[in-house]
Amino acid sequence: MDIEELAEETPVFNVNQAQRATGLGREYLREKLSRMVRDGRLYRIERGKYTAQDDPVVYATHIETPSYISYWSGLSFFGLTPQQPAKIQVATSRSRKDLEKISFIKTPGMYGFRRERYRDFEITVAEREKLLIDILSTGKVPVEETRELVEEVDIGKTVEYLERLGSKAVSRRAGYLLEKIRGERVEELREQDRNYPLLDLTKTDKGEKHPYWRIKVNNDAI
Repeated sequence: MDIEELAEETPVFNVNQAQRATGLGREYLREKLSRMVRDGRLYRIERGKYTAQDDPVVYATHIETPSYISYWSGLSFFGLTPQQPAKIQVATSRSRKDLEKISFIKTPGMYGFRRERYRDFEITVAEREKLLIDILSTGKVPVEETRELVEEVDIGKTVEYLERLGSKAVSRRAGYLLEKIRGERVEELREQDRNYPLLDLTKTDKGEKHPYWRIKVNNDAI
């Protein structure tokens, strides 16, 4: 197999993979990879990692394991927003440096994602229920952008994933949105404590305290 064939079949490959596939000596292989990058036939994603794909969605979840597309990029993938983030947003289990076209976001709970077929390759994408939880766990997306998402999630799976996460604040945010948008009060999400966490982590802390869900409703755009 030559490098071109490897690049066509693999979203991301490193020098070791290329050496095993081609049988080329390491020094000659590095020179050839550098030449292909200069010629525009390959892209160097980061040190020692290469791709022939010009769409970062194809390779974004093949750089860090485990990882999956979420946040704005997850909403965009499911057609739930017209917004396109400047970088593909990828949920990861640890902090790491962003790349030119990819933003890695340390995310609590690495579960609730699945494989999807995209441009002849497999990528990993958040399930809708985990996408909602990711958004409510961080300040990456305003809650008004979740309206269509909330309408589509499976409530039973959402509750299951929230129980695994174990965050009272996130559970109450989800409970409030499910009741507000779908008119369904999911009582098991009413995790009580003395705090009034913000509904929307992207907004200021000004808002009314909701007596049942015990959150501060600081976004009235829902």
